[in-house]
Amino acid sequence: MSLKGNNLDLNYFSGPDSFYATHTDLEFASNVVNDSTAVFNGINASNLFSRFFGATAGLGIGGDIGVVYKRRLGQDITDNDAPHDLVFSASVTDIGAIKYNKNSSAVINISGTGSLTGNGISGTKNATDFVNYMQQQGFKVDTSTTGAKVHLPTALILSADYQIYQRFYANVLFLANLANRQNFGNSYYDQLTITPRYDFRLLSVALPITYSALAHDMKLGFGFRFSGFFFGSDDIMAAFSNHQYGAGFYLGGYVPIKARRKHSDAVTMPN
Repeated sequence: MSLKGNNLDLNYFSGPDSFYATHTDLEFASNVVNDSTAVFNGINASNLFSRFFGATAGLGIGGDIGVVYKRRLGQDITDNDAPHDLVFSASVTDIGAIKYNKNSSAVINISGTGSLTGNGISGTKNATDFVNYMQQQGFKVDTSTTGAKVHLPTALILSADYQIYQRFYANVLFLANLANRQNFGNSYYDQLTITPRYDFRLLSVALPITYSALAHDMKLGFGFRFSGFFFGSDDIMAAFSNHQYGAGFYLGGYVPIKARRKHSDAVTMPN
């Protein structure tokens, strides 16, 4: 499901919980429904799987491309556990799109001027209620079946990892959006992350500091790894500030099976 907004001018009134919208130009598309009547009938558990993975599924090609440069410390370049003093990488991720034909997707276009309330919107239980409510409030609503191309969130990612002193490192990561936000699909907002960390073979501790171009704010995270298991968060400021309203956490791990370290044998070559 995708929502594309070409324009939307709003005046919001907090008292009556309402807003007045002008010059509206919104478009909603979905492959969960595949004809002009299904958009009003909705979906249920019995047909959900077939909607996503059956005849309505789209086709496309996607991919990533990138390069990595790594400079190791020491003379023995065969030692995979040797620490590095510099790693630089550059990549473009999520290149491509998914195309849905006109028989497998439905579209709702909303345009014009009107007034909406929070209670009115929350009272719409399905697409039929929503379309009727929007029309009653003065908007023009058109429904149709048409082909849609959903673009992947293409982004440029630049990273540099530098050894400050012994096992203390600093990583700089810059993510830049390359997707056109006027197309159906997802996109990133630019962000810059600086992560100081202590990195040992069995243990890593990191403190990522991120600036977001979407919210224009700073986030402080935390990461911990012991052997192949790790957990952390990209934003722990909610625990210290009343201005933060959410936090995310992650955890994971890996267990090598029949893993062996490679050892280089010294060989004397004849003159």
